[in-house]
Amino acid sequence: MAREDGGGRTASQVLTSDDLVAGFDAGGTRTVCRIGTVAGQLVGEGEAGPGNHRAVGIERARAALEASFRRAWAAGRPEPAVAGGPTGEGPPLAAAFIALAGYEETDSQASLEPLWRGWLPARQVRADTDALAAWAAATGGCPGAVVVAGTGSMVLVIEGSGRRTVVGGWGHLLGDEGSAYDIAVRAIRRAIAAAEGWGPPSSLEGVVLACTGLPELRRLIGWIYDDPGEAKRRIASIAPAVVAAAREGDREALQLLSDAALELARATAAALRRSGLPTDAPVAVCGGLAREALYVQLLQSHLAALRPGQRVEALRQPPVEGAVLLARALAGAVDLPGALKRALT
Repeated sequence: MAREDGGGRTASQVLTSDDLVAGFDAGGTRTVCRIGTVAGQLVGEGEAGPGNHRAVGIERARAALEASFRRAWAAGRPEPAVAGGPTGEGPPLAAAFIALAGYEETDSQASLEPLWRGWLPARQVRADTDALAAWAAATGGCPGAVVVAGTGSMVLVIEGSGRRTVVGGWGHLLGDEGSAYDIAVRAIRRAIAAAEGWGPPSSLEGVVLACTGLPELRRLIGWIYDDPGEAKRRIASIAPAVVAAAREGDREALQLLSDAALELARATAAALRRSGLPTDAPVAVCGGLAREALYVQLLQSHLAALRPGQRVEALRQPPVEGAVLLARALAGAVDLPGALKRALT
């Protein structure tokens, strides 16, 4: 017997592009695309490289978005079968939502259109912050907050009225406290100070060298600066090694991790205080560090001290799931809570 999707259609039946939506999570390290039906059935998923247009440029971000879409399209065929093709060979998708790291409220949809113009066949396309997709995945559209702890960091709170409160999101040159980049830079600086003799001895020199595979710290100069487009990602890639060292009992690494988590907890407490949400409002942390239980525990401990009764949990659904939900909302396919509807207006 043929399997039914959420709208009563069987997967063996041919779908038209009007039955489909696409959600994108374009982050500082990778871009993920999911294509699904308007009824909620997953069709295909694809990945590509970094999609933060401010970090890698419009052309490279565009290429990552298109590659992830084509891979998602290819992964979804032949079941369910889809009439037409991914770029102009059939009717457009019902809607697409692009969640962008590096998005600012001052960005107009017109200024971002070069990211998708010419290759994304959708009747409606909306780009917004990647934190909005994570929030939708975490809360299903109900009032709450999401804490982004990936390559960068920020906090987004959305109230029942749809009003947004944002703390952080300043990028690695001005902020990103508590992020993977921040943790890695703290570790590198301590390692350099110890190696050059103007700081106390540090176990982190060994952690950095083991992670990068470099024979000495001076080689970091070429490893980082020879490819400016990859510098931020390369630096942030050291953070998991610092977390692992802390988990294995390295006291210096643990203190560094705790200090970083405290900064992000302060940002979270400030955002929640400004929004006026109660302490029982859902708060989820997403990004690469959300997969590190020790980091989430430290963040929870610091946040509870700053805001008694407040809980924070790792995001259970990937942010791209929220992007698909937002695309379905754009297509008018789901009846979502008022906060989510107002956030899309």
